[in-house]
Amino acid sequence: MSCSFEVLNNLVFVPNAGSDKSIGVESKWAEGNTITSFSHEISLLSALSFIALMFLVGLWVIRWTLSRKIVTSRVAPGNFARSQAISTALLLILACEVPVFLSTPNEGLVDLIQGTDPLLNEILARVPSIRQGPSPPIFLRNRHIQFIPWLIQNEIHRLQGIPFQRQYVDVSDCASKVDECHSPQMNDTITLDIFPPFDSDEYANDFNRSSPVILFAPGLRCHSQDLPGNSIIRKAFGAGFRSIVVNRRGHTPNQRLKSPRWNLFGDVDDLEQVYWFLKNNLVTNDTAFFLHGISSGTAVTVTALSKWDRRRMEEPDRKTPTVLASVAVTPGYDISKVFRRDRFLWPYNDFLMQGVKDHFVVQNEGLLREYNNDAVDKILEATNLQEIVDAGVQFAGYDNSSLYYQHLNPINELRDISTPKLVLNAVDDVSI
Repeated sequence: MSCSFEVLNNLVFVPNAGSDKSIGVESKWAEGNTITSFSHEISLLSALSFIALMFLVGLWVIRWTLSRKIVTSRVAPGNFARSQAISTALLLILACEVPVFLSTPNEGLVDLIQGTDPLLNEILARVPSIRQGPSPPIFLRNRHIQFIPWLIQNEIHRLQGIPFQRQYVDVSDCASKVDECHSPQMNDTITLDIFPPFDSDEYANDFNRSSPVILFAPGLRCHSQDLPGNSIIRKAFGAGFRSIVVNRRGHTPNQRLKSPRWNLFGDVDDLEQVYWFLKNNLVTNDTAFFLHGISSGTAVTVTALSKWDRRRMEEPDRKTPTVLASVAVTPGYDISKVFRRDRFLWPYNDFLMQGVKDHFVVQNEGLLREYNNDAVDKILEATNLQEIVDAGVQFAGYDNSSLYYQHLNPINELRDISTPKLVLNAVDDVSI
């Protein structure tokens, strides 16, 4: 997997064409690292060839183990062995060499886009691994095949499990995000999964209420045991960080909504309420906070940082959450188009679409229809994930998608972030 790191802090931005507010980070990074639909389809063919190759090799091993004699009534042993050798060689070429001919680099760090703040040089000096990228072996160059060991690891971790402490937090919101509101009606209860737990003596020697906290925003419909994966939480534990997974409204498995409010990309107001709940009830004034967003979860962390950092500058006397640093892993950048079929490619768009409908809408269908029946119909009739986002903006507190993206698209306000932030992308991400 070829990677690009972007350390963003007071970065010199180049506005996108036709806009005086959007920034040029996405276009700058993507110009030389675009994965075309053709290369995506070829890589899928290569992945299928790899699977077929492994299947064929498995048959050979079984055949060799059971018997060293090849029995066939119509094909001479020599011709049969020759045909198998040729087919295996062809599969090997497709599985291992086709990715070499694609336009994307095969290994290592592709780009490091760094901001202008001198603090970033100090961070890079203290964490030299930021300047490195993964170098996959030849059999794992294909971005789809790289899922296989990752899925195996995730399944092992899932079976082992992490003993989270479940904490319930009541949150409230206004029906409209743009109109003045003095009586919030959109009330609900969201969950926090905490590791190591605050209520356990098992980790008392290594953790206390002043231990640094990482707030995790999980992916599209993931949970604390799968952010995707939970290896990052294990790493954080080893480094002395307490992990708190913030499950967005409608995100917690098998927990239905109490009010018709949910946002596929998360809600900054809810995240801030979680922050103050933790500050007032579970941690000390000295506890350091960090943000970590994964995939679709990056949107709420980026938007939150931009709003909080701008508020701190414009309204210094107003109480504002303080975050020391943040990480965004595989962000979608412009959420107004990230889930379109030309951006989030087949088969991943289709794999996730029905699951999103079931998880957020179908299990809450009665409640949501009472609020906006037409929006529910549009979501259930959607043919891609972007249509689900567009149709669901009313449930996020906005009258139309233009207002929604104007207020929440992280690409619009990235320039307002002054908190150190690390952005990690894979040039050969499987879905783009």
